Amino acid sequence: MITPPRVRIERVGSAKTVTATLYGDLDLANRHDVEQALRESVPADVATLVLDLTHVGFLDSSAVQMLFELHRDMERARGQLVLAMSPDALARRSIELSDPSGLLLLYPSSESALASLRA
Repeated sequence: MITPPRVRIERVGSAKTVTATLYGDLDLANRHDVEQALRESVPADVATLVLDLTHVGFLDSSAVQMLFELHRDMERARGQLVLAMSPDALARRSIELSDPSGLLLLYPSSESALASLRA
């Protein structure tokens, strides 16, 4: 059974970093709603978007395409997209298979991604 997605946005300190946590399953049926929610909720001055996917159970190819589009758009705005997803998450495999060159930065948690950004 597909779990409808939810998005929670949190600005990290005074830095231009935002963590967006997604909950539920991401597929063709809801991809555009999730993308729109992210684009409307993330402030324009953000330099780094940490997209926390640790609560995502399913990720289809259209959702992976959305991640690549978000990455491209963040780069164009001179920012970066960082993904957080457990190494043993089934959905992570979808990203790894679609990104053999490692374009999308993957961390095991949002905390480890934020720690890496501070270093």
